[in-house]
Amino acid sequence: KGETPALRQRKAYISERPEGELKTYKRSGQQYFEDWDGIYLGQQSGAANIIFGENNKVYLENVIYQINSGRWTEGTLSEDGKTITIAPGQIVEDYGGYVYDEELEDYISIEGQLMLTMMKIAVTEEGYNTFVPDPDTPITYTIDGDVIRLNNTEVDKEILGIIYTNYDEKYGLNGTWYGGGDFGTTYTLFNDTPLTLPDGAEPQAYSMSSKNLYTEEIETRLVQVAFCGNDVYMGNFTEALPDAWVKGTIEGDKITFPSKQFIGNAYGYLCYFMGATYEMVPSEWGEGFDVSYTLADAFVFDFDAETKAMKASKENTAFMASSGDNTTISFNSYNNPVMSPYVEKAATPAEPIIDGIYDYYELEGDYCISFRVQKMDVDGNYINPDLLSFILYVDGQPYTFDAEKYELEEDMTEIPFTYSGSSFFVMGDWSSIYLQEEKFEKIGIQAIYRGGGEERRSEINEFIYDGINSLKADKLNGKRFNLQGVQVDENYKGIVIQNGKKFLAK
Repeated sequence: KGETPALRQRKAYISERPEGELKTYKRSGQQYFEDWDGIYLGQQSGAANIIFGENNKVYLENVIYQINSGRWTEGTLSEDGKTITIAPGQIVEDYGGYVYDEELEDYISIEGQLMLTMMKIAVTEEGYNTFVPDPDTPITYTIDGDVIRLNNTEVDKEILGIIYTNYDEKYGLNGTWYGGGDFGTTYTLFNDTPLTLPDGAEPQAYSMSSKNLYTEEIETRLVQVAFCGNDVYMGNFTEALPDAWVKGTIEGDKITFPSKQFIGNAYGYLCYFMGATYEMVPSEWGEGFDVSYTLADAFVFDFDAETKAMKASKENTAFMASSGDNTTISFNSYNNPVMSPYVEKAATPAEPIIDGIYDYYELEGDYCISFRVQKMDVDGNYINPDLLSFILYVDGQPYTFDAEKYELEEDMTEIPFTYSGSSFFVMGDWSSIYLQEEKFEKIGIQAIYRGGGEERRSEINEFIYDGINSLKADKLNGKRFNLQGVQVDENYKGIVIQNGKKFLAK
């Protein structure tokens, strides 16, 4: 299936950015994607990066909209500079999945790749629509000034798609449609640039707290603020674009930050600062609630000129690092934020929170510990995560992570809050450790903070693993449990687990 000469090139994608002139485009068009019960139409959006290299080479990043992994696909620019041609048969992504093996009578993991080709619509023997390879139709784009358009595609007829390849032949996947593809793709040159901090504006650290609407917890982070006359600049408010800045204006006791300030290109998206309002609405799943955001023209802070502190001017307002200038899908959202100048000092860190211990894929010796080392002290004040670390206790004793077992450069007992050197550690506001031990009864976590030239430690929060076993056994009997696996009554306020689901009890 699909093994025509045009599809035998199997030229690999390019992982590293190629040499050449990088141009950013705004992407539009439509896409097909296959779901459980049919084929659906969706919109393309976001950013598209194209590099024009030497010898008429052109490189398109994320050539298929559905594969947003930062891979580059090579093409050739015509001598007149008006056409880009891509050879079919190029690999755009490695891809693993699960199939049912009739011999083994079980689902097994398989690995292969996804290959680029034009595809035309077809009808299966069962009578439903799909797409089949059409490598004889060339993959070309027409360049018309600042606009680049994908050729030879049309709704319900032809798409630029991807097929499975390099899988075990007995599963019959090779040459079949992966379930995604594009048509009408249009790239329009995007020349906006992010704001830069002006000369004379001196950034200073601010602690910012905001409300997690699902847990009602206060979350904190360190941002940067600079004043220049009546202009106020804010930066480092999103990990996606830590160097981005936005500008607000002081008017009396208010600071107004307009929406739709472009902050950069990240992960295939043209990102913007957006103000918003929010409300809590019943969950579409029938239990609990969801947060519904509505975009606003600006975000407004109340401003104390004496202390330089800022807080949301109105309740139920937020600002976000959005993935577009007309969407509430964001990298970060901050609800009812409060900001004040940060001064490092000695502090006792708050006790860590342990969410649970899970037998990962029910395999002995691989347990997921979900926890949170809070970026605040015992009084609720922000503390610098760069000076924060923790120790894991197993059955009451400090645990040393073996370098070989946990992919470390050396054995470690104390783990920095910002550590990222091992796949066994997933660090962030909520963190996970994949513990490689077969037997234990009790897990503890202690936070350590070295601010103001002093070392201070939190209390050790301990979690009994037997409590999780009891929780699993009772998960369908209607009882409520807190995140530590302890049964609570109907008057308990906070996150609870009932009938295997987590929600906020009010």
